[in-house]
Amino acid sequence: MKKYLVVVYGKDGCPHCVELQKKVKEVMVDYTDLFSVDVQNLSTINGLIAYAKAETVNGQRIPALQIFKYDKTEKLYNKMEDPRKEMLNKSNKSYFYPTYLQLETDYASHRTIQKQDIENVLAIAIGSK
Repeated sequence: MKKYLVVVYGKDGCPHCVELQKKVKEVMVDYTDLFSVDVQNLSTINGLIAYAKAETVNGQRIPALQIFKYDKTEKLYNKMEDPRKEMLNKSNKSYFYPTYLQLETDYASHRTIQKQDIENVLAIAIGSK
């Protein structure tokens, strides 16, 4: 078992979902020793179950990804809490409230998840205790 697991949530017929999977695959080339990747398709029963267990992934912001860490004692992957501090971005009046370590697509600002975003969240996971 690898130390971390990246779960990518997507659905059928979603070009942004295909693009995120491609970006994750490209980024993972540099992280294959630490991270495994699991793609969950919300167009399937198993994907919907995984999505429901994710708890905090917003269905209106798919595609998304969430980071899990392997617990050797429990012998399973657990969601990682986001160690970043909550903050208000005064320039655009957006509020960041950390829950679990994850990324979601922001359709309101027409911004999809970028490779740098993925690399940043992986670095946070690695740096967390």
